[in-house]
Amino acid sequence: PKGKELKGGSRNVKLETLQSGYTPAKRRLEIATIAVFSLLWIAAFWNTFTAQGVDNQLSITLFAFVVSLFVGDFLAGFVHWFCDTWGSPETPVIGVIIRSFREHHIDPKAMTYHDFIEVSGDSCIIPIPFLAAAAMWRNQDLFQVELFLLHCTLWVTAVVMMTNQVHKWAHLGERARPTVVTYLQKFNILLTPSMHSQHHRPPFDKDYCIFNGWMNPILRPIDFWKRTERIITKVTGVIPRADDADWTERFEVEEAKRK
Repeated sequence: PKGKELKGGSRNVKLETLQSGYTPAKRRLEIATIAVFSLLWIAAFWNTFTAQGVDNQLSITLFAFVVSLFVGDFLAGFVHWFCDTWGSPETPVIGVIIRSFREHHIDPKAMTYHDFIEVSGDSCIIPIPFLAAAAMWRNQDLFQVELFLLHCTLWVTAVVMMTNQVHKWAHLGERARPTVVTYLQKFNILLTPSMHSQHHRPPFDKDYCIFNGWMNPILRPIDFWKRTERIITKVTGVIPRADDADWTERFEVEEAKRK
């Protein structure tokens, strides 16, 4: 793997190697993905808010919105954990996404120089089929649970799409952040820099939920991520964060486990 080949190399060489993976083709794909996501989200929004035949619509809407803030934080955290922990930039299909996670652990500030397209393009991929389903779902004479799920789809996908932008704001200085973002951070509605600093302590193995961070104190006491990793390693033999250790060289995994 490239990270292992470059072990002992300079930080700049590693960053240049990773940054070279951001190609014009990848940029075009991100633009297309954001465009498709946006169109489908608008269609799903219209379909959801024009639904008829359901009692207590306001209550369902508000409840679904609050639930979505937790669910979206967890799902975005799951993707974050997966890409931090498994695979490499050379992994087929998803390696181009993992590349940015390796870059981020070498230079956490690098993402603050990326625009919205580069920051959020990958976050739009997984929500697209769910938004397509929500946009085409029937909106007449719905059961309450159907309306609840439509609202959850709408707001969870919005949270997932915005997570990396919120993550970027957590790495910006206060003067560089929009005033409304700083205000929301003070009330812990969005991820704060102090909350996120816990994740950036090597070996980068905790507090993966980075939209509002609400799921971190729920998952931490039950050791959710480590328990999941132990199960995967027992079944597959794959060692968590081995590739990240090679790229960052800020922590070690047991060599005996690599073999």
